[in-house]
Amino acid sequence: MKRDELLKKRLTVEQQWILFNHSALSRRLPEDHYREMEGLMHVFWHEVKFESHGVDEITEEVRVLVAAEACILIILLGYEKYRYLKKVEIHGKDIDLKDGRKAAGTGGRSVVQLVWSPSLKGSQYGTDNSNIILHEFAHVIDQAPYGRADSIPVGVNSVDYEEWKEVLDQEYTKLQEAYQSGVGHTLSEYSISCDSKAEFFTCATEAFFERSVQLHVSNSEIYRLLSNFYGLDPVSWNHDFCPGCFDVVGEIVAGWTSCSNCGWPGRDKDQPPQSYKVDRNDLLKKRLTTDQRKILTDHSALYNRLPEDLKTKLEGLMHVFWHEVTFDREGFTEVTEEMRICVASEACVLILNRGYDSYCHLMRVTITKNPVKLDGEEWGGWALRNEVALHWDACLQGMHWGADKYNPILHEFAHVLDKADDGVAQSIPVAVDSLVDRNKWEEVIAREYPKIKAAYKERRTHAIREYAITDNAEFFSCATESFFERSEELHQHNPEIYELLRDYFGLDPVQWMEAERERKRQRDLQHQLTVVKTFGPLLFILLGAVVILFLGESGSISMDGIFCCFAPVLCILFCAWWALSAPVGDSS
Repeated sequence: MKRDELLKKRLTVEQQWILFNHSALSRRLPEDHYREMEGLMHVFWHEVKFESHGVDEITEEVRVLVAAEACILIILLGYEKYRYLKKVEIHGKDIDLKDGRKAAGTGGRSVVQLVWSPSLKGSQYGTDNSNIILHEFAHVIDQAPYGRADSIPVGVNSVDYEEWKEVLDQEYTKLQEAYQSGVGHTLSEYSISCDSKAEFFTCATEAFFERSVQLHVSNSEIYRLLSNFYGLDPVSWNHDFCPGCFDVVGEIVAGWTSCSNCGWPGRDKDQPPQSYKVDRNDLLKKRLTTDQRKILTDHSALYNRLPEDLKTKLEGLMHVFWHEVTFDREGFTEVTEEMRICVASEACVLILNRGYDSYCHLMRVTITKNPVKLDGEEWGGWALRNEVALHWDACLQGMHWGADKYNPILHEFAHVLDKADDGVAQSIPVAVDSLVDRNKWEEVIAREYPKIKAAYKERRTHAIREYAITDNAEFFSCATESFFERSEELHQHNPEIYELLRDYFGLDPVQWMEAERERKRQRDLQHQLTVVKTFGPLLFILLGAVVILFLGESGSISMDGIFCCFAPVLCILFCAWWALSAPVGDSS
């Protein structure tokens, strides 16, 4: 197909949805630039071969995200900048370099290598100055003129060459001084990691697109040079950040309506086609299938304790959760239905009476095969207010036992709630401006937290597990685990904590336990009645038969009379009992 025809093609609805979910940068693009990107992506797919190295397959998600991020760089430069590019390799683990180091990506004139997990994260975050796809394709552009990376992406005969050389020398020196003095810089420190200055252009490109406002203000010469080169002005693009994302960009834009970084909550400007608009009220009415409920009854002790009305409410919230949150995996080939159901169920129990807005910043859940590593230690999970990582085996164990005060899903999503309002985990999960509620939380924590410390110091047990005393931030998350898993014990021995959590969650798990015991008593009684109803008549018939046979043996009744008269009657009674006691099948 001719290139002009490819440039006219557009993305499908499904492909646009992939970008909306995973590419923060594409959400910011003006409409005309978005259209240019779509056409270039089709040229990219036509010209470039994808290869898998340590991943099961090249998914549509991979093809769409790599092509989109790569083509944003050449929206106005044109596809000629990738004229030597032949192949993109997608790797499942770190790439071994010739010097013995490991890398998450490499970019050459003809081949780009990307480790998928960090590449996906870089695309999703959008403001962390770490976008591996942008970085490696900037290397491709840098090497296009002469096949070498020198951070001067124009030819020596270009009218811009001398300006690039001058600005590079000046700004590179400033960059080194900034990091040597400890002040820091808008460009990441990795930009000065190479004596040949090969990483300056690539890191500057990341900052140009992901932190354009900061770069424009603090390093205007670099911004001007890149803006002239790419023909783009990212500062003028949509930079309306929500409160959940403002801490990584420095400020909230006044009067924001939809976050251009995470898409929450309006999602109007960059919304995919109309067919994908879903009313949350419609999702809340949806129910699980029989097979999905079976997964929960098999794995979740907490779900099995819920009253029926709350189970119905939970199912609706789970559908909202699946619609709003992206699932990712590390070490697994796929995110299974079991994973999605179990995580959504436990997470949504916490918001049964609080509503889904409590997770308004949450964007992604990552399921890991191995324990989550953080600060050199292994954990069952970690949580920010927009992302949660969970070790799957630990999750299954925590869900199954249901009374060991250890449930990683409850624990990490309690951290999400704690951080929702101000981004800080301090075990006060209420709004900053809610002074009455905050004072109440502070008073209870001030009284109860020392008691937990004293209990474990004196080798006594406590309803809340010992991990709560490692840091104040762990009090609320550990107390939440006990509230749902050891509710009666917490209510009996620490009523202030229980009442505080009961008021916060709007739930009373102690009543669930009492109701569960009553249901069990009713089930046991029903079973006993069933046994009596089933075997009582049979026992009566058998006793009658024994008496008749005894009378026959003793000569009181002739045996001929027994076989001619009583035997048919007993057979009729037995058949009647069998017909009445047999289970009734489904007639449908």
